[in-house]
Amino acid sequence: MFITKFTQNIEEYAQKNSLLYKLMIAYYKPLVKCEIRLADIDCKDRILCVGGGSCPITAILLHKYTGANVTVIDHNPCCVKNAKKFLSSKGIDGIDVLCCEGTKTCCSNYSVVHLAMQVSPMEETLRKLMKDAKDNARFLVRTPKKIFTKLYRAKVENEKAVKFTKHTLFANVGQTMLFMNVK
Repeated sequence: MFITKFTQNIEEYAQKNSLLYKLMIAYYKPLVKCEIRLADIDCKDRILCVGGGSCPITAILLHKYTGANVTVIDHNPCCVKNAKKFLSSKGIDGIDVLCCEGTKTCCSNYSVVHLAMQVSPMEETLRKLMKDAKDNARFLVRTPKKIFTKLYRAKVENEKAVKFTKHTLFANVGQTMLFMNVK
């Protein structure tokens, strides 16, 4: 998928370029703050970020603003290796990075699961994770703006979301949807 490779390239460059890293932090900060409010995340939560990439900025910001422990998974071993190295070089603790497919992950220990837009297959991953999650687990799913939908394979039935938040004009993320695991 083009967008995945494009994002990986930007993240790898951001690891080496502090200006790009700061720009990415500035870009993601309002998105993550909205998502924290949407899912009412605090320091008692355990967060799983699915599709963290080489430069797991969402995980970094979730940890920074909530104090919650965060685990990042990515199916690409190179991204996982780079993310671990990057977090270590920045002296960031409280974030674990594992190599794993979203559809093969057990999320029963997490109260919040965050799925990146590049996660594919999105529907199958969300369905599997919700099936395995504990009661009242919250799932945050980012979806692209309409003009970017062809770049992503993410297809999620938004009528099953309990709440959502729309993002700014300047983001490629159209909205983040909140799903609740109520059994």
